[in-house]
Amino acid sequence: MTSGHIVACDPFVSEGDQLFTRKVAQGKYPILLVVKRLESGDDCVVYALIKFTNEQAIEWEIATRAGQELNQLKEDEIFGYGVNTGMGCFMEAEAALYLQA
Repeated sequence: MTSGHIVACDPFVSEGDQLFTRKVAQGKYPILLVVKRLESGDDCVVYALIKFTNEQAIEWEIATRAGQELNQLKEDEIFGYGVNTGMGCFMEAEAALYLQA
């Protein structure tokens, strides 16, 4: 993480600013991937996690972007992003700049 800003989006469809409001410390973090082998023989990442610490989580918090207020969500609503190409990802914000070119 060079900037400490994380983006989550469909990597092939730009929806404007996708930065999460919470910044993380710059540094290197391991990524955990769970991969499923499909009947076609192709592999598909079905779960991805950035491991920021080895400590056990004591609380979970929904990641938000600018203008998203948790108290405005109704029951059973979430914040998210469109996956027009059927793909979703997270990445360092500086990497996202290359997708916009």
